[in-house]
Amino acid sequence: MISWTIGEYISLLYILPRMKIANKKKYDNISEEKISYGEHADQYLLLFEPKAGKVKNNFIFFLHGGGWRLNNPAKFRFVGNFFAEKGYVTVSAGYRYVPEFCYPTQINDAFLGLKKAFTIVDNKYSKNKGTIIIGSSSGAHLGSIAVYDKKRQDRYKIKQNRIKGFVSNAGPLNFQACQNRTITRFISDFLGESNDLENVSPIEIIKSYKEVPNTPLLCIHGDQDPVVEYENSTSIVNYINTNRNTKSAEIFKAEGMHHSDLSVYLFLKEIESQKKLIDWLQERE
Repeated sequence: MISWTIGEYISLLYILPRMKIANKKKYDNISEEKISYGEHADQYLLLFEPKAGKVKNNFIFFLHGGGWRLNNPAKFRFVGNFFAEKGYVTVSAGYRYVPEFCYPTQINDAFLGLKKAFTIVDNKYSKNKGTIIIGSSSGAHLGSIAVYDKKRQDRYKIKQNRIKGFVSNAGPLNFQACQNRTITRFISDFLGESNDLENVSPIEIIKSYKEVPNTPLLCIHGDQDPVVEYENSTSIVNYINTNRNTKSAEIFKAEGMHHSDLSVYLFLKEIESQKKLIDWLQERE
């Protein structure tokens, strides 16, 4: 684990400059628009649209990572461009951050952003267009709640049948499996004064319902991740597949990948994880 942590820090020296370079790249065939969904400056969406070619049936709703406390959609502009180049209308969502805001603010913002995204797509394209929710790290945590929490879906009037799939990229999906000091500190700051794990830990939310949602799930996780333990992905995939008839949850082990480098290289390098993601998305079309 110590060697994985060292590898994580070394990878940051390479990926941060690469992110900046990728974000500066101009795309003549992609339009970008910033849209607010709330009064706070961090409550905004970046909409990426292909200007030419056939637009995919589903659109991508992306939630970035950063321990619920860092980053914004602009820092992950390369993700929106990655999907838009492949024909996917993509909505990248920002949300309010720790420590100024704690649970349940980030979850509420994820639902508000998703609701706004559906409104945008309905007005520009078709009310029948479904979405694939994709999240990296803490963004995967927020995305999973948007996918699996039926009570919150009802509250925000999100129709489950419009969610055609969910991709977790190194997401903390089982808080009990989160044991290292980095992720436990992030979770503690995120929760603030709350200890409501039953409504915050994704696997516990799933267990609270008699019927597990049948939404296809792909977990991509680095086998050398020192921040979010690999068990987060294996435990939720195993539970879902054991408790429903169709085994539509799967995990892809990203060999030799740490936490931060996978969150970036998944969209910037032609690695096996990227190929798996593209193939999986195409199967949902």
